Amino acid sequence: MIDDGAQVAGWAHAWSGSADDLADAYVADAVVVLVGDDGASAGPGRSVLAGRDAIRTHAAAGLYHVPDRAVAPWRSVTGADPLTGAVHVVTEWLFTGRAAEDLVTMAVPGVTWWRLDAAGLVAEEVRIVAWPRRRILDDEVRGAGRPLADGPERSQRWYRDFVARLTEVLDFDPELARQASYAAAVTVQDAPGLASPLPVVRRPGEPLAAVVGAVAGERGTFAVRLDDGDGPAAVVLADLDDDDRIVVERRHGGTWWPTGTGP
Repeated sequence: MIDDGAQVAGWAHAWSGSADDLADAYVADAVVVLVGDDGASAGPGRSVLAGRDAIRTHAAAGLYHVPDRAVAPWRSVTGADPLTGAVHVVTEWLFTGRAAEDLVTMAVPGVTWWRLDAAGLVAEEVRIVAWPRRRILDDEVRGAGRPLADGPERSQRWYRDFVARLTEVLDFDPELARQASYAAAVTVQDAPGLASPLPVVRRPGEPLAAVVGAVAGERGTFAVRLDDGDGPAAVVLADLDDDDRIVVERRHGGTWWPTGTGP
């Protein structure tokens, strides 16, 4: 298994450094999907970087707009797809920096979903961050790393089956899903906390299960990537208690849970 901890730390260090260092973390034909805005784009939305050169150019633009940027990983979930064997790494992190027009250092949480190649380089990435929704960096924002929830070692197929059952019931009866799959007191957080960069993931009448693009899990934590008709649009991470009920749910990107599972 790839040392995903070292991989994440190396990526975060590179993103805080030169554009060349960051580009070297990717395969030559890597594809990066940007959801929202990371400080280098013109504004919120969705765009695609195709190839290492495009990633390098984008990173250089980011350094121009936010020269003192830094990324601090909070926690990571790793899982190998049971069908293809591809290694997925999902990382929540805090992006900090001071843009040209800012007088103080600002921060915004984000998430990255990777598919790694056999050598540990990034082959595909989905990156969700909304820099325009940043806030002043303080102790409340900085916080501490979020460890994975405790739980038994499980197969990736277990997490896929869990999400399949959950989405099926959410489509059928959201309140029943809340009663069956959520703890009595559940914390739901939409990061970065204000309006989502993409307000809608599903088309009207489209089953929730149809937009689940990938699942990864580790111990008591799992992550779900949601894709709409135009590509990846949201990532949700959830923690389970000892009864396999969701106790914490953190949402990055567009809205996807039906009404009835909110706070």
